[in-house]
Amino acid sequence: MKYFYFLSFMFLFVIIPSACAQDHPGTQLAQDRIVAIVNNEIITQSDIDELLAVFYMQLPENYSEERKEEEIIKKQPDALKRLIEDKLILEEAKHKGLEISERAVDERYKELKERFASDNDFQDSLIAQGLTPADLRKRIKEQMMMASIVDVNVNKAITVSPTEITAYYQAHRDEYKKPETAEVDSIYADSEARIDEAFNLLSNGENFEEVKGRFSSGASLGVVGRGELLSDIEEAIFALEEGQVSGVIKTDGGFYIFKLLSKKPQEQLSLADIEAEIKDRLVKEKKKEKFSQWVNGLKEKAYIIIK
Repeated sequence: MKYFYFLSFMFLFVIIPSACAQDHPGTQLAQDRIVAIVNNEIITQSDIDELLAVFYMQLPENYSEERKEEEIIKKQPDALKRLIEDKLILEEAKHKGLEISERAVDERYKELKERFASDNDFQDSLIAQGLTPADLRKRIKEQMMMASIVDVNVNKAITVSPTEITAYYQAHRDEYKKPETAEVDSIYADSEARIDEAFNLLSNGENFEEVKGRFSSGASLGVVGRGELLSDIEEAIFALEEGQVSGVIKTDGGFYIFKLLSKKPQEQLSLADIEAEIKDRLVKEKKKEKFSQWVNGLKEKAYIIIK
């Protein structure tokens, strides 16, 4: 979720080189500049570029460079917002005197280092970022402090009661239904002449399994649900009665004849079936709301200037 982005972003530099901030469109500047002041801390354009580089690497590969540039430009305000929140969260953690043991930092440092094939690769990655091992340890400690303060002020404050779960279920019953399903067998042929021959045999009373054995080597389609098949095939299958055989259906991949073996109607899932799912959804929604309230409170008390 967005409000926990810092839990992963602060370590992405060991995976995505900081040079990416200059390699992608939309982040190239002649020189660095201060874009915001947060209490006694500053945020520079290079800080934003580093985060935008992460956004850039997450864009779909099939996007054109022009589309990617447009997306990166749209992300700039969001990147600044996130960096401001990071500064405030870290400052609050320091103000509260949260301590992270050196042992915990050591373990995280070792975990990150082990992601690389060799010590040389690890050191090269640090050098590419303009970082020293001490810099990395500092970032690790700050990230863990931020995670800890969020846990105290957001995560541990969240509870979801059985009454809330039941109320949500009752209000969203239509979202929790098992779709209609059908168990289907099929005959496949790659030519219209061959599938027509099979269909004629079926029309003359030949056994479906025997005809299938002669014309098709494919296995039974099995159990399928509404929404899982091409619309033409789905309509044909679910229009059948049990034991009934469809006509010939043409697709881009060949020709089919289907036989409906059994069909089950749509079912309402019980609260017991999806109680854990609903609880997880409510917890996430409450965390998002609580985090927003908490961070907004930090902003109200802070001195923030955006250049």
